[in-house]
Amino acid sequence: MLHREQDPHPTTAGAMPDAGDRQASDEELLRRFRAGDDAAFEALYRRHLPTATAIAATTGCHRTRGEDAAAEAFAKIFRAMRRGHGPTENFCGYLATAVRRLCYETMRHDARHLLVDDWAVLEPVEVEAPPPLTESHVGAALAALPAPWRELLWWIEVDGHPTAAIAAAQGRTPGAVSAAASRARRRLRNSLSSPAA
Repeated sequence: MLHREQDPHPTTAGAMPDAGDRQASDEELLRRFRAGDDAAFEALYRRHLPTATAIAATTGCHRTRGEDAAAEAFAKIFRAMRRGHGPTENFCGYLATAVRRLCYETMRHDARHLLVDDWAVLEPVEVEAPPPLTESHVGAALAALPAPWRELLWWIEVDGHPTAAIAAAQGRTPGAVSAAASRARRRLRNSLSSPAA
C-alpha cells in the first residue's frame, strides 16, 4: 500500500470520519488539512466522492473512466494542496472543474485510439504504394476542381474553418457544406490516384 501522502484515497482500516468531521464545513476541513491533518482531506473525499462521480457521468465519460477521473481529481487536489496550492474555499466547485477537465481529456485521448475485441483486425495488411506525385500533378488535380470546391477545401483543410461557420457565411446548411466537401475530396482523390491521365 502507498504511503498516505502519495495516495489520498481513504482505503486504510478504521477510516470512518468522526462526528466532528461530518459537521465541519468544507472550509474548516481545508484549513485543517493545510495545517497537517490528513483526516480532514479524507473527510472531504468521503463527503464529495458521490458528487464527483455524478459530475463525471454528466460529461458522457464511460462509467469506469469517469470513476477513475473522479479519483484522479482528488489526487491532483491533494498533491496541489501539499505544495501550498489548490482550493481555500468552494472545494466542491474546484473539484467539479477538475473532474470535468479530466473527463474531457480522457474522452479526447480515447477518441484517438481504436478499441477492438479481436486483435486480428490489427494485423498488418499489404497496401499498394500510391503512385509518385509531383507538384504539377497536385496542381492539375486542384485546378480540375470547380472553383467553389477548391475554395471550400481550402477553408476546411487549410484554414481550419468548421463546416457550421462556412454554412452560416454562405447561407447553407452544415449538411450541404459537408456533402459538397465530401464530393470535392472524392474528386480530388480520384484525380490524384491516376496522375498520368
